[in-house]
Formats: sequence, C-alpha cells, structure tokens
Amino acid sequence: PPEKPTIRIDEHGNVSRIEETYNEGSDVRFTCESRGGIPPPKLTWYHENSVIDETYYYDNRTGITINSLVFAKVQRKDYKTRLICQANNTNLTTPLTNLVILDIN
Repeated sequence: PPEKPTIRIDEHGNVSRIEETYNEGSDVRFTCESRGGIPPPKLTWYHENSVIDETYYYDNRTGITINSLVFAKVQRKDYKTRLICQANNTNLTTPLTNLVILDIN
C-alpha cells in the first residue's frame, strides 16, 4: 500500500501540527504527497466530506504522487474547516488520510 500522505505548506514545509493559523483573506497552498504502492495512489482532497480536487500526478523519478491545492481567500466561515488528503490505490486496502484544520485570524 502507499504511505500515509504528507501535507506540506510552501512557507512551512511539512505540516507537523494538525491545526494551522492563517490570516483572513489569504490564499493558502497545500501540497499532498504519498510514495509507494502498486499501482501508485490516487490523491484526493476533501473539504470536510466533499471532494474538491482529484487532480494529481505521479513523478516516475521520485516515486511520489503529488496533488496541490490552493484554498483561495480563506474566510471566517472557514474557521475549523478540515481539509483532508486521501491516498488510495486499490479497493483491497483502506485509504490513508492526513488533514489540516484551518484556524483563521
């Protein structure tokens, strides 16, 4: 199976905390990465329980699957929103997830 996804934020590298703080009105870019698995995993972003991005690519050189998401102009209503990245490569294994929770200034 693929590895548990890692979520990166351009300015901060790996997200080590589940909750991250952002300024209201800012655009935030998240990059979800997972390696391993045959076939390579599909990476899907969810906003709570709704799919918001299924575009990903597999880098043959590194063996990493990547899906980048821009969450535009975060607002007060996004406070405590869960953004979840899911890695799934077959129906035979349980999908693996990682998430970030938005805290809005």
